[in-house]
Amino acid sequence: MQFTIISYIAIITLFVAIIFLKKKNNGLLFSIIILNAVTETILSINNNLICTMLYCYVHFILWFCLLFKIFKEKRQLKYIISFYSFFCLLNGLCWEGLKSFNNYSFALGTFIYVVSFIIFSLKSLKQENFQLLLSNNYILLSSPVLFFLGMTFIFAFDINELYKEEIAEKGSFLYYWINYPMNIVYYSLINLYIYKENKSHVHV
Repeated sequence: MQFTIISYIAIITLFVAIIFLKKKNNGLLFSIIILNAVTETILSINNNLICTMLYCYVHFILWFCLLFKIFKEKRQLKYIISFYSFFCLLNGLCWEGLKSFNNYSFALGTFIYVVSFIIFSLKSLKQENFQLLLSNNYILLSSPVLFFLGMTFIFAFDINELYKEEIAEKGSFLYYWINYPMNIVYYSLINLYIYKENKSHVHV
């Protein structure tokens, strides 16, 4: 059993959410936080590839739902989920298989989320919807962007040597130099959202 710093942060975030997050309006976020904490715990006990790939798939789907919900673009959501699910199925069965991490599925998920986030943001800017762009919800939606991009940089191109490239005298791997900071930003923004959300309810 080997818990990492990220494992502890995910579990702490879950406890923070249980105590402070208003579940009624944040069901999707709470589901994401539970998924993160449970997966980190499972992978700390047994680093299972199938579990990792299932986590990535569900994680992307939940963030897609949250993104399209907050930007009120639900009409396209079912097509996005159907397309992404079909691609992941084909990738797992026909292309990269189930014996190696599905890099292309992760890259596509990142592409869909980041491009949708940018398009919806520009659309809101054009409509002068500054209330959304300056809102706590926007902070939440921005939280996985760097995480997705950073992890895609590692996984998307299937460059195994990249995982083992040493960039410090102590022998730290490039993976950890990207994974840890991106995860810390990810969870920090989620916790910031929870803090601001709770604070706004306290003052009401």
